[in-house]
Amino acid sequence: MLQVIDKFIKDKENGLFLLDLPTGFGKTTAVLDFIENFVKDESNNQRKIFFVTNLKINLPWDKLKDRLGDDLFYDKCLVLESYYERVIRKWKNQHITQTAILRSDEYNKLSEDIEIYNQIDEEIKILSSNDENLKIRLKYKNDIEHRIRENSEPEFR
Repeated sequence: MLQVIDKFIKDKENGLFLLDLPTGFGKTTAVLDFIENFVKDESNNQRKIFFVTNLKINLPWDKLKDRLGDDLFYDKCLVLESYYERVIRKWKNQHITQTAILRSDEYNKLSEDIEIYNQIDEEIKILSSNDENLKIRLKYKNDIEHRIRENSEPEFR
């Protein structure tokens, strides 16, 4: 699979490559391998690739970031994320100093929701795929994410 992707990219100046294969053909692994090799190859500095999917789960960004390291990942990869996703990811680095904001119900609610979300996310990372608690945690994470997206983040904004 990796050779097919690599050959297509190297043989073309530009183009569209659709990878429409059933589950289990190794698409995700091959794409991660290809992107890692492509980004690390300095001869590709002027070339760009776009990975477009209707489901973000189709490309595990955390695995790619682990492979590339934070510096290279953030320098070479652009992940388009929704506003609420960015708020969750950047919340711990926010620098709000206005007392009125820090004491507001909206700030505190959003802060609490993000803290819960991050705590559940950490718990999920250590649970094995066959752990019965994983399903419960994933559902709870989804519920908290929905609450942040639909309620606490817009109310704070």
